Amino acid sequence: VPPSVEALYAWLEYRGIDTSVWGKGHAKHVRDLFHEIWSGECAPLTEVAQRVLNVVKVRITCSDGEGEWVLFETKQKLCRDGRVRERNKPLAEKKRPDEEPAAAALRGVVEELGSVLTPEQVQGAVAKLDDIEQWDETLYSSSFPGLLTRYRLWLVDVTIKGLDRETTGDTFDSVETPDLSTGKVHTWVWRPFGAVQKAKDLTQILRARYPEEEEEEENLLPQPT
Repeated sequence: VPPSVEALYAWLEYRGIDTSVWGKGHAKHVRDLFHEIWSGECAPLTEVAQRVLNVVKVRITCSDGEGEWVLFETKQKLCRDGRVRERNKPLAEKKRPDEEPAAAALRGVVEELGSVLTPEQVQGAVAKLDDIEQWDETLYSSSFPGLLTRYRLWLVDVTIKGLDRETTGDTFDSVETPDLSTGKVHTWVWRPFGAVQKAKDLTQILRARYPEEEEEEENLLPQPT
């Protein structure tokens, strides 16, 4: 594991990865990759410069008189520089080493939706353990251009009592770590469940080939048609 950001720069350049475009547009900085590695959010890079990332997709649904709905994140605004990233995906969270997928899913709920949840809702959130899907994908990351990434992916259903359209409206914002440079404002929308089909079909969509993901490697779900 490179001991510093500068050492990681050199390690990447030696393996032919051009980092001059990193930190521009939707791309992350080398320091972001360094933080990922040292925080355990991704495994140490392999000798062939392949990044291995564990990501848990979180599906949150609600029902009312108009049907069943699934929660999608439409965009993120980064507090550190005001950049806005289009998302169009369910909530997702990187899985830490030795962390169970269900635990990562619930942690993601607290981190990304905690600002709009009561303590009782946080404590009462339940991950369904008997219906977790898992699959792998390998593709190039647009967060770190030129860096091949292997994703180990899980799909976890989470139930949160009281988080529904009646409470939040069709769309709402949540704030993640507002006092830190890594803070984000998330914008969410409830979409008809039929737009993304039932569980089996949604999993097929997640497994399909699609344009590259972006920030946090969780943009693995294309816009429903």
